[in-house]
Amino acid sequence: MLIQRLLAEGDPAYEQEFFFSTRRGTRILNLSDFRDATRNDSWDFSAFVRAYALYLDERLEYKIQDRREAKPYKTTSTKDEEREEETNDKENASKTSHFRDMKTEQIFTTLQHLQQLLERFLACRPTGAAKCHRVVTVALYQIVEESFQLYYDITEILKIYIDRFTELDIAESINAYDIFCRQGKQLDELDNFYSWCKTAGIGQTSAYPEIEKITQKKLHLIDELVRDKKSAAQQIEDGLPKAEPEAVENVNAVHVEI
Repeated sequence: MLIQRLLAEGDPAYEQEFFFSTRRGTRILNLSDFRDATRNDSWDFSAFVRAYALYLDERLEYKIQDRREAKPYKTTSTKDEEREEETNDKENASKTSHFRDMKTEQIFTTLQHLQQLLERFLACRPTGAAKCHRVVTVALYQIVEESFQLYYDITEILKIYIDRFTELDIAESINAYDIFCRQGKQLDELDNFYSWCKTAGIGQTSAYPEIEKITQKKLHLIDELVRDKKSAAQQIEDGLPKAEPEAVENVNAVHVEI
């Protein structure tokens, strides 16, 4: 939990040090073989520690890469940090436009990383004796709050994908369909995780986002869009006129669903 607080609230230099130390082999967040053998019921706690460390490591890597893409890393003075904190709200408000300014390839890479981060978060759901332990629930509190923004970012990117669907080629459309399928499963797990967290008293119930699930109907509509693209490509290859209105109508239908 100390490392988590340092990464969340400490100087950015901590992030750099943890990131490069871990990549050099220092065992800070690399706890893949961690095991507490002092108690008979230690397996549940050991599993949580391993999952928690993997989440922190994935989150750290995403933050470092995101910062590198946005601007070169540099240390800041205390006054600079205070000014930076004052602009955090504005930066969060502009995150949507940040995603929309990305190229499709960047959107795809970013979403893959966010999905991997969400996967790490979902793996932190405690089991057995760890579910009722005070230290575990306290450790979960901060990362559960962080997951809210993670969910909002993923949802925003999915909407951008739909907006750009008619511009995607067939291969990109198939990738988009696979992304929505994977995301549908993750959102189901996330909804279940949040339900457990509320029952366990982790955070305020009103703070949790309302999960918009990806239903089979949505997936079917996206699948139809992919089929329409394949059909249109085949018609062009055969020298026949391309039928776009139906594809546009399907995109609008997905917008309504999402």
